Amino acid sequence: MNEFDAWQKILSEWKDVTRVRSLNQQLYDQLVGGLIYIQRYAKSNGITLPNRDRLDRLLNNAEKFIDETPLQT
Repeated sequence: MNEFDAWQKILSEWKDVTRVRSLNQQLYDQLVGGLIYIQRYAKSNGITLPNRDRLDRLLNNAEKFIDETPLQT
């Protein structure tokens, strides 16, 4: 494999990593947004959510994970 081919392979893999990173961020945004919507909807309509503490922990853990994960741009 010559140097040009090696760089093309590296660039291709970097593009894949970038796509996966973008997908992960979108999924995180959708998950957290959906959970927050559910919490607000339940509160505004007087609906008791079973296992509300688990839902709160899930949100806190997701936020903590994103905050603690260094992302380079």
